[in-house]
Amino acid sequence: MNWMNRGAVALLLVAWLGVLGGCDMFGKGTQKAEFKLPEKARILVMVDPRPASNTPIDVPAALGETINRYLYKHNVGENFVAQARLTELRKNPQFARMGIADIAKATDADVVVFLDLVRFSADTQSEGQLTEGFAQGLVKVVDGRGQRLWPAETEVLGQEVQAVVAPNFASDMSVVQVRQALIDGMAIHTGRLFHDYDKEDKEVAK
Repeated sequence: MNWMNRGAVALLLVAWLGVLGGCDMFGKGTQKAEFKLPEKARILVMVDPRPASNTPIDVPAALGETINRYLYKHNVGENFVAQARLTELRKNPQFARMGIADIAKATDADVVVFLDLVRFSADTQSEGQLTEGFAQGLVKVVDGRGQRLWPAETEVLGQEVQAVVAPNFASDMSVVQVRQALIDGMAIHTGRLFHDYDKEDKEVAK
């Protein structure tokens, strides 16, 4: 067998193994939802930034509302708790002591999509030029009683999601633009966990 035939056989073998493993080596096909939210549930999207995450004060509500719009656009749900209601609840002196079940009850939510925002930053050099934007979070779903629905593994804090604005793009953007790009990216990466999507969809699969 000459080297060309060997190469063809090797390529076919890799493709065959990829099919057996459930992997689409060419990036085509449908990516299944990681979890389907209960039908007709009233959904609260709660973005909870960690104290060390460097998250600007207005980002949690903006990100939560962007995720709401994404989920509605992709038919994940129809009934969402307005972020303004959650923002108002945060003003309650007892909010820091409230658990997810308490917050769900106070907002009449059946399901909470909880985004633990680990980091949200637009990094700059000493002269103030932007170098990159980066956001990272952990997503989990909890019902109105505070019981975890997903991920099922209790030792897993949540499904990791990230958004990055590369240095070559960030250098030509303002801080506001980088933050908005991170919000949009995190909304896509969070929202697509809950619906099937085409791997070639340029908006969702990026």
